[in-house]
Amino acid sequence: MSMDLRDSTTKSSGGYSASLGGLRSWELSGDAFVEIGSITGADIEELWTIWDARSPVAVKFGASGMEYTGSAFITSISIDAGVEENATYSISLTGTGSLSKS
Repeated sequence: MSMDLRDSTTKSSGGYSASLGGLRSWELSGDAFVEIGSITGADIEELWTIWDARSPVAVKFGASGMEYTGSAFITSISIDAGVEENATYSISLTGTGSLSKS
């Protein structure tokens, strides 16, 4: 989660920079094992289909005992399948609209 700042410095700021909150944005990334044809949740083929359609996805994640929900676009998917290693993928998402806390 991040927030840009807007400059609000005036002559009465006494030579110090002053700011106001501006545009907020959020991003999410993660790694997982590749499961082609998985029955238990989104597999890499489903994620590619969503990315190809340029459709937003509903996301839900938790951190520090809080749960967050929102809508995001898949901005990147990469697959790594080294010799004698498990195939994994990485995914990055960029939020569109607000992020809700529950």
